[in-house]
Amino acid sequence: MTQLLSTTYLIILLFFLTLFSYYLSNEILKNIQQENVFDLPKILNSTTEKELDPLLHLNLAKIYCKKEIHDAALYEIRFLIESADNSYSNIVISNLYTLMGETFENLGYQKEASESYSKAIATSKTNTVAINKLDKLINKN
Repeated sequence: MTQLLSTTYLIILLFFLTLFSYYLSNEILKNIQQENVFDLPKILNSTTEKELDPLLHLNLAKIYCKKEIHDAALYEIRFLIESADNSYSNIVISNLYTLMGETFENLGYQKEASESYSKAIATSKTNTVAINKLDKLINKN
């Protein structure tokens, strides 16, 4: 009888430890995958600003917007728009202004959002997303 109880106890303990290690390993793998999205160790080891890729800032801005970290998203977008060695086309800059407007709109800053959408339209007249969002803002007010 004692042997049966101890065996049952060990089986239950083994089950809980296996379950715990499964969830723990999943969380560790998720963290590693998030860090490796942009090859973070390589980025952190870069020593000069010229080694940083503008595409990195664009991807970071998109992630910050998706994760609703609005301040960091606005910082990255402004960095991309105002960078001195800006080699983006007008369409890309217009899309950046649209992304900035969406971020302002999520924060509840309607005036800043409409200004960003207006700049997006001024940069590229064919940006239908910015035109539609500006129309929605105007109709809302």
